[in-house]
Amino acid sequence: MNVSRKVRYLPLMFLAGALVLLSIPTTSHAFDATQQLRKFIDRLNDGNARGDFDYAVSLQAPDGIRIHPIRGVIKGRKALRDYFEFISKHYTDPKETLTWVISDGNRAAAGITWDATVTKSGKHIIMPMALLCEFDDNGMITWSQIFFDYGRAEKAAK
Repeated sequence: MNVSRKVRYLPLMFLAGALVLLSIPTTSHAFDATQQLRKFIDRLNDGNARGDFDYAVSLQAPDGIRIHPIRGVIKGRKALRDYFEFISKHYTDPKETLTWVISDGNRAAAGITWDATVTKSGKHIIMPMALLCEFDDNGMITWSQIFFDYGRAEKAAK
C-alpha cells in the first residue's frame, strides 16, 4: 500500500480505534452520551458567541480533564473556561460543528469541524478535529482528548 493510500485511510483508522475504545464495557447511564456531547458542543458555541465562557463549559466536570495537542493537560472547568476565553481573543467567531458521533455507555467519539477567523490576519480557518470523551453518572465530561493536525493548525494561523 502506498503512502497516499494510507493517508486516505487515516479517518477510518481513527474510527476503528474509537470503536475499540467504545467496546470496553461500561455501566448503564440515565443519559445518552451522543446527546450529551451534542449538548456540550451547542453550549460551547452559544457560550463562545455570547462571551459567556462559564456557560460554554458548564457540562465539564469541575475537576474534569481535557488533553490538548498544544496546551497539554487542561485540568478543571475553570482552566478550560480560561482556555476558551483565550481562544476568543485570538479568533473571531470560533464554532465547532459535529460531523459524526458514536457512543456507548458513558463514552463518545466525534468528528468536529472547527471554523474561525484569525483576529490578527483576518484569515479564515476550517480545521477537522476528533474528540474522545467520557462522562460521569450525571452527564458531566470528566475526561476528553482532542486531536488535530498541529502542523496544519500552525500554518493556518499565520
